[in-house]
Amino acid sequence: MGIFCKRLSSRVRFFIESTPDRGPDGGKDLLISEDLQGTLNQYRFKWLVSCKHFATSNKSVSEKDELNIQERVDSFKADGFIGFYSTLPSSGLNKRLSDLKDNNKIKDYRVFDSKLIENYLVRMGFSKLLMRYLPNSYKKIKPMHLVLLMNLFH
Repeated sequence: MGIFCKRLSSRVRFFIESTPDRGPDGGKDLLISEDLQGTLNQYRFKWLVSCKHFATSNKSVSEKDELNIQERVDSFKADGFIGFYSTLPSSGLNKRLSDLKDNNKIKDYRVFDSKLIENYLVRMGFSKLLMRYLPNSYKKIKPMHLVLLMNLFH
């Protein structure tokens, strides 16, 4: 899951600060960053990415699966948190992330679940990534993907 996330992140032009490792990772699968441009200044925003692959069990990702989010973000000197999940986050995890942002403990967060990842890959035309890493999804949406591509060129 981490390698797939890395490949997708680099395709959408994030800077890869730290790649997935083998063994204990301290709660970090990836560190990625992007340059945010304002009127007067440019700022590099760093994201801590946590990948969870629970598709075979279809279990949601809970706050027990994502322990110490703020501490992890702080320890890697990141600004925000991205959850990259093969299933959905639990309502408890969503609330935890929302509370961290609302209380200015982290600057921002995003959660990419399987459907959002799938839709993103189709919309951005990354069918090769979809075919390689999500072959079952590719088989289901291939006809729709071809229709979308045909509509783009006509």
